[in-house]
Amino acid sequence: PKAELRQRWSEIKSILKLKSNPEKLREFLGIKFIQNAISKYGRELITDQSNYCKMVFNKYLEETGKSQLRSASTPTLNRSQQKFSTIDEALDYADTEDLTPGRFANTCRQYIGALLWLMRASRSDLAWAVHRLAKQAHCWSKDSDNDLSRIIQYLHETSSMVLKEFIDVRDRNELVVTGHTDSDWAGDLSTRK
Repeated sequence: PKAELRQRWSEIKSILKLKSNPEKLREFLGIKFIQNAISKYGRELITDQSNYCKMVFNKYLEETGKSQLRSASTPTLNRSQQKFSTIDEALDYADTEDLTPGRFANTCRQYIGALLWLMRASRSDLAWAVHRLAKQAHCWSKDSDNDLSRIIQYLHETSSMVLKEFIDVRDRNELVVTGHTDSDWAGDLSTRK
C-alpha cells in the first residue's frame, strides 16, 4: 500500500506540476486545524473557529451600533419556562405573539448561515439554538431578534471553545469518533424538547 500511495502521489505531483509536497492543512474557510501528538499512537485534532466567531459578533456590533456585548452562559433562553407555568399559557401566548418584523429581518439569513457553519464545523453546542432560529427566518420578528442576540452573546462568552478529537493512529482502516452531549429533552413546555 505505501508503494502504491507513493506512486499515486508522484502522478498527482506531475499532473499539477508541484515542486514540493504541500504543507499540512492549517486553516481552511475560517477553521484552524491543530494536530498534537499526545502519545506514541494517539493524536489530538483541534478544530478552532474562534476568529470566525469574532468576525460574526463584530459584524453584529457594527450592525447594531453597539460598542460591546453582554455575555451569556447558554445559547438560548427557554421563553416558555421563563414566562409560563403551563402548556396552555404558552399556547395562548403563541396566538398573540407580536409578529412585527425585527431589526435583522433583512440580514437574518446571513447570520443563520454563519451560525450553521460554526455549528457544523466545531460548535455542536449551538445546534438546537441555531435550528430553532433558522425555523424563524421566513417570519422574522422582534422575538427572533432577541434569540439571535442571545446566541451572539453566547458566542462572545465562549468564542475560545474548540472541538477536540482524539485519534488512534495504529489502525488507519477504522476511525472511531466518540461524542458527548448534555441534552434536556423535556425542558421546553411548548415542544417538550
